This record gives sequence, structure tokens and C-alpha cells, in this order.
Amino acid sequence: MIAGVIFNPTHLQTPNLGRLQPGLGEERIKMKKYKGTFCWHGEDHILYTLAINQKKAFRNFCSQLAKKLERSASSVANYFIGTDKYNVEEVN
Repeated sequence: MIAGVIFNPTHLQTPNLGRLQPGLGEERIKMKKYKGTFCWHGEDHILYTLAINQKKAFRNFCSQLAKKLERSASSVANYFIGTDKYNVEEVN
């Protein structure tokens, strides 16, 4: 106890953030495999990721490409949004 403050460690616990936990009577989130084809200023990049939907897959691809190109994920996403310079498709 510091200066009349009661220490409560519950605020230090990681929240569940809405994720389903297997083994607690709930089903796992279904992850799907996606292939992304991106044309960055004439360079073709083919990437793969696992995601719950196409929107999340696009975000994952932007993060992967940003790391590869040493740029921010938001600048990569802004380059592609509203263009036909990329394609994201579900694969088996």
C-alpha cells in the first residue's frame, strides 16, 4: 500500500479482446488462407496469410509489404486503396 492506494493487480491482466478460447465450450475462430497479389510501382509481390476475412487479410498483407519495403503499413494501404493494383483471394 502506497500513500493510501490499494494495489489491485486485475488491471494488469491481459483482456480477452473478444477472442474465443478453445476448451471453454466455445468454437475456434475459423481462419482462412488468402493469397495477395500486389503491384508496388511496377514490382509484383505475391504474399500469403491466414485471416478471418478478406479485410483482415488485406491489412495483414499491407503490414507484410510495409516491412519488406521499409515503409509504414498505412502508407502501403493508402497506395492500394481504391485502385486495381492489388488482388486478395481466398485459397484452399
